[in-house]
Amino acid sequence: MDWKRFLEDVELPPMYRLRQVFPSPAPVDVRAEIDGAFKDWAIAGAVRPGMRVAVAVGSRGVANLAAAVKGIVHNLQVLGAAPFIVPAMGSHGASTAEGQTAVLAGMGIDERRMGVPVTSTLDTIDIGPSPSGHPVFFDAAAADADAIVVVNRIKPHTAFQGPVESGICKMLAIGLGNQRGAGALHSLGMGAFREMIPEVGEYVARERHLLFAVGLLENHLHQTVRVAFLRPDGLADAEAGLLSQARAMMGRIPVPHLHILVVREIGKDISGEGMDPNIIGRYVTSPATATIEIQKIVVLGLSPGTGGNANGIGLADITTRRVADKTDYVPMYINALTARYCDHVKMPLTMDTDEDAMKAAVKSLWGLSGAERVKMAIIRNTLELDDMLISAALLPEVAGTPGVQVTEGPLVLRFDDEGRLE
Repeated sequence: MDWKRFLEDVELPPMYRLRQVFPSPAPVDVRAEIDGAFKDWAIAGAVRPGMRVAVAVGSRGVANLAAAVKGIVHNLQVLGAAPFIVPAMGSHGASTAEGQTAVLAGMGIDERRMGVPVTSTLDTIDIGPSPSGHPVFFDAAAADADAIVVVNRIKPHTAFQGPVESGICKMLAIGLGNQRGAGALHSLGMGAFREMIPEVGEYVARERHLLFAVGLLENHLHQTVRVAFLRPDGLADAEAGLLSQARAMMGRIPVPHLHILVVREIGKDISGEGMDPNIIGRYVTSPATATIEIQKIVVLGLSPGTGGNANGIGLADITTRRVADKTDYVPMYINALTARYCDHVKMPLTMDTDEDAMKAAVKSLWGLSGAERVKMAIIRNTLELDDMLISAALLPEVAGTPGVQVTEGPLVLRFDDEGRLE
C-alpha cells in the first residue's frame, strides 16, 4: 500500500535533545576487584588441589563479563583447582549445546581466550525436590564437578518483582537447569517466582557445593560499579541487598506519561525482554507494577548483538519491515514456549519505514490532535537513557527536574532515502 498517501496529513512534532545525569558510584576495575577478593576472602581453604570447579556463565549483555570469568578461572588455577566453564542460560542459544557455546563465544568467553574447557550440554539430572516439593533439574556437565561457582549481573527482573529477582539465585534455579529446568519453573507462572527463585537457588547452592558467587552491579551507563563475592550461607539475603542497590542505579524516562515512545533498537543483549519493562512500564506478566504510562510504543530495529531474536517485540504497538525481516523466530519462540508466555513474541502492526511507523503511531493516538500536543520521546534503547529526544509538549514537565537538561532544539526529524530515522 502507498502509506505515504494514507499518512500524508500526519505531522511529527519538533524535538529537543535531553541529557540526564544519574547519581552513580565510579566504575571499578573488574579484574583487580576479583584478584583482590581472592587474596582477602577465605576462598583458599575451600579449594583442594585438583578440585574440578564448574564456573557457570550466562546472561548476555553483562558488562566486563569476560574479564570477570577470566579472573575467576585464573585465581582458581593458582589455588590448584581445575576449573571449566559451563553455560547457565536456560533455553537461550536456541536451546542447543552448540548455540549456547556460540553465545558465550560472542561475549568473548571461549576455550582459547579463557584457557580452560567450555563444556556445553542441554542434558540435566534430577536433584530435587526443593523444600516445597518442586522438581529441580541441574546441568549434567556441572554435576560432574566437585563444586560450582556462579557469576552474573544482579538487577531487577523484567517480569516479576520480589526481594530477589535477576541474578545469582535465578542462575542457580533456572540458568543451570537448562531448558528442562527453566521450563519446569516457568510452568508455575511468574507469580510463583518471588518465592521459588530464592528457594530453589539456595537449594541448588547447598546440594551442588557452591563455593561462592560473584555478583556484578552496573550503573545506568552499563558500567560495572561493584564486584561482590557472596557466600553460600545467607545467599538470598545478600543478593536482596545488592538488588536494592542495582535498582537505585537504573536509568529512567523522566516523565510519568508519554503518548509515543520510539525505541531505535531492542535485543536480548539489552534486556531479556528486548526492551526493559521496568523502563517502558509494560509487562507480559501481571506480578509487576508500572511506573510510566505509554499509549503507543514504536520499535524501529534490532540490535546487532541479539542475533535476530526479537523477544519482547510484542510489547510494542508498531514496528518496521526490517524488524520483521531480520527476526529469527526459532530462538524467539523457544524462549516464549519455555517461559510459557506468548504475547511478548507477537509481531505488532508492521510498517515499511521508520517514518511510516512513527506517523502511524501519531495517527493512532486517541483523544489528541495537533503535533504540538504530542508527548513523544525517542531513545536508542532501554539501557542508554542519558541522551534522548523529547517533543516540545514535554518541555514544561522536565523543566527544573534535577539531573535533566535540555541541550538542543527545536530539531526537525530527518529520514534518509529509505525512510530510516537519521
